[in-house]
Amino acid sequence: MRTAAGGVGPRSVAYSLMNSREERVQLPRPQPGGNDQPGRVDRAWAVVRQRGAALAAAAARGLRTLLRQPWTYAGLVILGQVVVNRDEVPFSGALGFLDSLDRYFRLELPNAQAALTGYVLLAVGAVGFGLCLARHTTESEDGPVRPAPAILRAVWSRHTVLCAGSVALLAYVVVSIVDGSSGRWVIIAWLGSLPLMGAFWFITDRRRLIPLSLSVSWADLALLVVIVVGGLLLVSYDLQGIPDSLWGDEGWFWEHAKAIAEGVFRPSVFDVGVFTFPVFGSYYQGAVAKAFGTTLWSWRFASVLVAVASLVPLYFLVRELFNRRVALLAAVLVIVCPYFLAFSRLGYNSIQCLLPVTAALLFFYLAWRRQSTFYFFLSGCAMGLGLYVFLAARIALPIVAIFCIYLLVLRKMPFSELMSGLGAAASGFLLLAVPLYVFQALEVPREWLTEKMLESAFFNSFYGRAMFSEVDFDRGVRSAMVGSQEIFFEPLLYFKLLGRGVIRTFLAFNHDGLTTQHYLTSSLAGPVAAVFFMLGLGVCIARWRQSRYLLLLIWFLAGILALSILNTFPPRWTHTLPVIPAMATMAALGIYTLVQTVIRYAPRFASVTVGAAVLLVVAIGVLGVREYFVVSQDIYKPNMENVILWSAFDLESETRLVLVDEERAAQNWMPWGLRQFETKASFEAISQQQLLTDDSLLRSSMPQMFFFYPDDEKAVMRRLQTGIPGSAVVQRYTNTAGEVILVSYLAAGS
Repeated sequence: MRTAAGGVGPRSVAYSLMNSREERVQLPRPQPGGNDQPGRVDRAWAVVRQRGAALAAAAARGLRTLLRQPWTYAGLVILGQVVVNRDEVPFSGALGFLDSLDRYFRLELPNAQAALTGYVLLAVGAVGFGLCLARHTTESEDGPVRPAPAILRAVWSRHTVLCAGSVALLAYVVVSIVDGSSGRWVIIAWLGSLPLMGAFWFITDRRRLIPLSLSVSWADLALLVVIVVGGLLLVSYDLQGIPDSLWGDEGWFWEHAKAIAEGVFRPSVFDVGVFTFPVFGSYYQGAVAKAFGTTLWSWRFASVLVAVASLVPLYFLVRELFNRRVALLAAVLVIVCPYFLAFSRLGYNSIQCLLPVTAALLFFYLAWRRQSTFYFFLSGCAMGLGLYVFLAARIALPIVAIFCIYLLVLRKMPFSELMSGLGAAASGFLLLAVPLYVFQALEVPREWLTEKMLESAFFNSFYGRAMFSEVDFDRGVRSAMVGSQEIFFEPLLYFKLLGRGVIRTFLAFNHDGLTTQHYLTSSLAGPVAAVFFMLGLGVCIARWRQSRYLLLLIWFLAGILALSILNTFPPRWTHTLPVIPAMATMAALGIYTLVQTVIRYAPRFASVTVGAAVLLVVAIGVLGVREYFVVSQDIYKPNMENVILWSAFDLESETRLVLVDEERAAQNWMPWGLRQFETKASFEAISQQQLLTDDSLLRSSMPQMFFFYPDDEKAVMRRLQTGIPGSAVVQRYTNTAGEVILVSYLAAGS
């Protein structure tokens, strides 16, 4: 029985196994009166060999048939995802070489045999799935919508004055920066140069009759409203309460944003800020904080806004690459991805890189498809904007560069035509880049910017010593100082560290145990979605010659190579944020392709298949949201200082907070957050001896909340219960291991 797609179904495989025809062998008849025993044995063995050969041939045909089915490889991907997170695998004795591989590359995997075996299954299944579908289906290649009139013929016109005006304004900005001025009028002139140049390229396209409309239908508008509103509601849910702590050095970004919002800190927008990141990101955070009130919520909401805004260009890009269904799926999978949720709700500037990268790729793809200089210009502007936010946004430049090589080599795009478009892109990029580079060349010490890159490079000696024994490292490795950073030269160690980066980075998208900070508790691709991400990745690999798939591949692979594999201590999930849209698009492509394949094989069950796919997406969303809002918060518990701060945030009336801690009382200590954020709390630290001997410390007209350590609980509780009349609320705070780290005692005022 052959299926609708022309393949062989499971029934036909079984039928061929049971009904395999054998050729009859003519055996000599026994002679009368002779000894026929040897003849009977020979005939029996001949029959056995015949049937054995027939069964082997049928089994080989069945195996070949199974290897041509996409379900076989989809099953391998599912099996691989299960195995990769197991503690052990069967036949562990035969897989001992994987432990040796783990030690050689310093992989430091908690379950090396299971993780590496599982990822091999994932990779084979993903590539096999993609190749199997590519063999049975064909797609029309995308390319320029239609030949466009030559650009240069349309450029020289009376509208060239717009271009000249833009260049003149840029020159004024550069001269002002050199003279030491970058105030309000300089910024106005700089921003004014952008619409002038944009208008010039827009008019150029109109003269060339280039279609610039995005063709936004009512369905697109409705879906965008659902995506944006739904994204804002979900990502901003309980924004001040979850997470109930500040992560590491996150507070530095708050101090800069607060100072800018209050007008006490006014650096140039071209200057550097926290940890030599561009200060423009802090200006953005400060503007949002000023608009909504200088609070923890508004500061975090700045990240929410820019993260959700990146969904708009992602929707249009994926719609242009594939179709509306895949675009909707990609946007939804981004929103419910725990990786996206974690960084969209923090005060870091990291998530700001998503918008310029996604917008740059959207405009560049539109520019190539429509041969539009205006979209080339917008792409350049988006890449230029990436220079002003988190450094990972600069990955858009190499992605576009690699895609241009593809256009020249494989698509045979005329060199002059590509250069004309890149000239328009360069005009937008330079309008944003030149003032920044001129200012930083004059005002920012060069070693600051150089050391920022070198401290994350895999050939940094600090990383080498951390991975190898310090004695062995220093004995045979050549090194040199570049500023304050020491870099080393040793090809063998390079090979080991790069191998470590490749394996750990790829594993992080499917392995739950490699992401252990920033409120991450699962693989980067997310629970369940990791399976479909691998299927989509396999489809892109199998169809890499088509531009739509190649763009996703370049986006993902260039991102993880430059931002994680070549970095220290991979996987660097804080750096690889720009690949989130590509990762989610691959997962959406995996779901969509699987659904289309099922419908092609079983068209009668099309409605059932679509319904199951909807339920699957809902399940992925529920599991992803639960992973961040529930599982993550159970694992990442606040420390003592954050417990006090969030207790102050939750107060509904003026309350006196008291920490019983002798050492901090001597230091006149106060939590950093209570000095930075406005709350309804006053705070003081006292020693246990003061609490036990000074009755005035227990008298207050307002409610009081005492914090103390579990070792002091018995004595402090007795003192509070006898010294403060009335009822009280006692709460114990635990760490991840379930150990009590702090106790609070809330008593009403007298």
